[in-house]
Amino acid sequence: MKSLQQQIQDTRAERDRYGAGSLLHSLTSLRLATYEQTLAMLQQKRLAIRWYPSFSYTVDGKVYQPPPDAKDRIKELEATVDRARGEWKQAVAGASRSGGLIGALATTTAETQGLKVAQLEYQLAAYRYGFPPFAAVTPPPSKGENTTANPVGSTASAAPVENDAMRQALEVRLITKRHIPKDIHASRFSDYVSFRLEYTNRSLKEIRAFTGAMVFMDIFDREFKRIGLTVDQRIPPNAKIVDDKKVLELNLFNHADQQLATTEDENLHVKFEPRSLLFSDGTRLGSVN
Repeated sequence: MKSLQQQIQDTRAERDRYGAGSLLHSLTSLRLATYEQTLAMLQQKRLAIRWYPSFSYTVDGKVYQPPPDAKDRIKELEATVDRARGEWKQAVAGASRSGGLIGALATTTAETQGLKVAQLEYQLAAYRYGFPPFAAVTPPPSKGENTTANPVGSTASAAPVENDAMRQALEVRLITKRHIPKDIHASRFSDYVSFRLEYTNRSLKEIRAFTGAMVFMDIFDREFKRIGLTVDQRIPPNAKIVDDKKVLELNLFNHADQQLATTEDENLHVKFEPRSLLFSDGTRLGSVN
């Protein structure tokens, strides 16, 4: 706990060097939140030892029980954490020797590696002390309350700060859509809608691929349809590309599909909810698990 308190203090000081709303600020905020969550869970376990309150953790509707092979997992994680710490140290050293755009890229890589270390350390503490090994960043429960934890990657557990980091790095915008009616003479046996999309990479690293969901809403921002979107086209840093190859087959017996086909672009509100963002250097935000 003393070690975590020092890490929290150091990370706050580090975060203050970055501009609020920047990718580096968001990455550091997520690392800080992971440290704070780890500390909160350890404080809760200490309360249980000292005062014997009844605590339980619920995951997907079931009371969490530590796995029978926890000792083996701890041993594997200890080795993984040591390697990750070494890679982080090297990344920080590399960033300190670089300047300009290369330095900014190296710093982003180092911050991403630091986040990985914090999440691994959370998992290690969880297996050691018997709480769910999922790096949630929600505020800790008050004394004596049950905790509901969700695995990383599920809809309910997507870390808000990490989502903010992805939104800072990537913007997906609908330029226009076009309804293509079926035409049996053209061997087109269903209605389709085609999309012209614009992807903007606001980060300092090349985006290799991303996945998430396009959320379609009416003029009052009432959601009526979601469409999964996965793109594996490279997007250079601080650049934008246009994609006009996305097409969706429609079922006009479905009300949402009818609404998508007939709503004018000016009355259609669209937002992109990122799920995972992969950079060309192998670093990643979010999860697809």
